[in-house]
Amino acid sequence: MAHPLPKYDNPPINEVVFGATFAPLANLKAPHLGLFWNEVKSEFVRCEHAPPVGSLNDIIEPESGVPLPRVWFINAEDDHLLQIQKNKFLLNWRKRENVYPHFEDISEKFYLYFGMFQESLEVNDVGQVNILELELSYINIIPKGEGWDSVEKVKDLFPDLSMEYVGDRFLSSPDSINWQTTFKSDKLGNRFIKSQFAKRIIDGHPLINLEIGVRGNSNDVKGWFNEARE
Repeated sequence: MAHPLPKYDNPPINEVVFGATFAPLANLKAPHLGLFWNEVKSEFVRCEHAPPVGSLNDIIEPESGVPLPRVWFINAEDDHLLQIQKNKFLLNWRKRENVYPHFEDISEKFYLYFGMFQESLEVNDVGQVNILELELSYINIIPKGEGWDSVEKVKDLFPDLSMEYVGDRFLSSPDSINWQTTFKSDKLGNRFIKSQFAKRIIDGHPLINLEIGVRGNSNDVKGWFNEARE
């Protein structure tokens, strides 16, 4: 690129999600997920169940009428998480007591384990992945006192929020603002921004949860993620 992207020493990033949604794998069963876990268990030492995300109609088991659960494979440091269900594969990086490893490191892990997953499907005669959508999301946590100290000052962080709190207004200043905007891109798909006011669980301190992401598709998976990151 003519203008290299910046890297931050102390970004407010709390979580990164690399994901692929694909046509439901009709032949995928729980034992197949166990076989794949065997391949990655040296790094992802813990397994948990979670409810499936998205439409249940896509992932209902025809024999039993119930969906195959979403499975989490979690590493020992609890900062990397693989999520797999009948039509999704995701890799999450989560902030713990660790340093943000940046895009290059997380993307390489995603390509590695998504490739291993697809090989496992082929070896075990489950079928091939037909990608319908790719996703890259960054979740940022911005506590009060770091760039903003009141709701009125949020517009200093997000210039698109330009409400003015001056003069004789019937409504007083808001207590919180939840904001969502999407931008369509012919090349990438849909770019989105979500901002929600929340409170930190441990002490109730106000914060802003800011999610920035892209959802789209391309035959060039690595190229798409590089463009989405930019």
